[in-house]
Amino acid sequence: TQKAINALQTFINTYPNSERITQSNNLMDELRLKLEEKAFQQGFLYYNLRQYQAAIYSLDNMLKDFPDTKRPDEVRYYIIKSAFEYAANSVYDKRKERYEETVQRGEDFVQRHRNSDYLREVRDIVAESKAKLKLLENERYQIQSSRNGS
Repeated sequence: TQKAINALQTFINTYPNSERITQSNNLMDELRLKLEEKAFQQGFLYYNLRQYQAAIYSLDNMLKDFPDTKRPDEVRYYIIKSAFEYAANSVYDKRKERYEETVQRGEDFVQRHRNSDYLREVRDIVAESKAKLKLLENERYQIQSSRNGS
């Protein structure tokens, strides 16, 4: 698909006055949409396979590669869900920073996508992440207290 896009771009650059410029541009747009969909499906597959770190990485790259995507809220929603699950399944020492990242991504989502269908669920994930952070903080405090008391 990328080779076809490159070939069409070469054609457009070589023959800028051709009658087929509009047709070539339309075809390039279709091919870019295919690449975008493939990138989303790849990230979504990682999510479904519970490979949450790979899903985050893949979907972040999709947003970089296709900044004009028509569904940025859906992509970010799956990034946030992946970040939450990644934090929940992390070793204890990594959970705090990963829940903090989930909160940060969720709050960014709320600012960017105020009318999204995913807004309520993202707010729930942020609230749950904050609750997990509070629990982690309480556990650390109790551990420190028991060490200092012994």
